[in-house]
Amino acid sequence: MRAAILVLLVALPSPAPWWLRGHVEDAILVERSELIVLGHLQPGSVEVVAHKGGGSHEHTATLLVSEVIKGKADATEFRVIIHYGLCPVVGGRGCGVNLQGNRRDYPKDLIEVVDTGGDGGLLATEASEDNVWFLRRKSRVYAKDLENGDYGIIDPDELRPKAHRRYFEAYLAKNAEERVRDMLPALPKTLTDGAQRFLDHCEVQRIAALEDRTEWAKRLVPFLLKGHSWDHKAEARDAMVKAGEAAGPVLLELFKDPGHKEVRGDVIQIWGELKWRGGVEPIAKLLGELDDYWAGQKVKGSGWWNDDVTSELTRTRRENYGLVHVSVIALGRIGDPDGRAALEATLARWKAIDFSGNPQIVEQCERGLKAMRK
Repeated sequence: MRAAILVLLVALPSPAPWWLRGHVEDAILVERSELIVLGHLQPGSVEVVAHKGGGSHEHTATLLVSEVIKGKADATEFRVIIHYGLCPVVGGRGCGVNLQGNRRDYPKDLIEVVDTGGDGGLLATEASEDNVWFLRRKSRVYAKDLENGDYGIIDPDELRPKAHRRYFEAYLAKNAEERVRDMLPALPKTLTDGAQRFLDHCEVQRIAALEDRTEWAKRLVPFLLKGHSWDHKAEARDAMVKAGEAAGPVLLELFKDPGHKEVRGDVIQIWGELKWRGGVEPIAKLLGELDDYWAGQKVKGSGWWNDDVTSELTRTRRENYGLVHVSVIALGRIGDPDGRAALEATLARWKAIDFSGNPQIVEQCERGLKAMRK
């Protein structure tokens, strides 16, 4: 479980939700957009609308529709909301952004849309020329509620170059998978990753419909190895869990493969979720090897975690810590008494290490041993 070490990160105050937006899968972007048009903003139409209480705002502008790609537009021009976090910069300056630098000849009517709520990147270098707009109706303040406002864009993904329109139109076709596959070799790099995830998603869905669960698990292995995800979820891993007990032996072969040590944590976590008893012996053996490793490390307290974070030693220590953590969790979930000795040895080791402020390995060992006693 690569994410196991994330529990050690210092807790920070949660930012407002519009700063947490992630990339939207292209197929989902097309599906969820009520109206997709090819259009441009009318010069001179951009207005700032302050939110009550101050501190934030949105923009409105007139969108001139050149062509409707999906949905139905009641007019060829209408006002759209460019929600907080996205900013139409007119003439090179606005929203604290300076795009013109020292240029004195910067076009005063040029509209450029910037992602001010993310990486500050340009979404449209010339919004006064046609781009693809993925429009949704959201509330006017922070875009929280569906169907409670005018058309607008909220996420950076909802404004794309005109040159990409044929690609997005492919997702509207009944044979979308075939269309996207045919287009893949000629797509620009900015689109290939999303297109490939879509194709992988389609294949994983087919695999998850198989009746033979062993075949299901075997065919998922390549997708597990590539870390396939869909819509910010570990789709391949989750599908492997749904394969059930049949996945256990298939994953054992993967676990033993020295060429794929990077997925051992994922395999262990899946075994734990499946409560697959066949995983107890290999997990216990791994914990023994890790115990030998930690016996040779001079660590006490928590300082070693951040000592020279770019060094090979710290990287290896963090990886091995993550493996210990997922292993003791898995043994506790499986609950087989054959894993007791490994948990007891690991508990003794980490009580001695005294990883100050992060007693999670000790706590998981004690929890697992308590469950076994019951």
